[in-house]
Amino acid sequence: ALLAVWLLWRGVRWWFRNRYRRDALAELRRLELRWQADPDSGPAVLSALPVLIKRCALAAWPREQVASRSGTDWAKFLQDHAGHATHGAQALAPLVRDIQYHDTQALKRVSAHDVHVLIEASRQWIQGHVST
Repeated sequence: ALLAVWLLWRGVRWWFRNRYRRDALAELRRLELRWQADPDSGPAVLSALPVLIKRCALAAWPREQVASRSGTDWAKFLQDHAGHATHGAQALAPLVRDIQYHDTQALKRVSAHDVHVLIEASRQWIQGHVST
């Protein structure tokens, strides 16, 4: 009985600690559905992905470790904390390093394939990152 109570406690604790992941994945799904319904929304989706990743990281790490990071430093942070989502973090590097600073016209030139890859990479990182 004691083991069952301990396992239940651990499961509930894990569930509450990972709420931010579920929320981020739900938001990512909404962005993905928006893009699938309207492929012209690609620039808006690409602009929203770095914000979503940053919010997810802010929920997992102290603000002083995350908030000020940008560009290459931010890409390295994502890579360093990717856990089993290493491939996703590598694919996110151009998004957080370059794409988020482009204007709408430049984002319109990003192919549908690349938008899909970045959505999947975001999903992998949200699911697989390892917070300390």
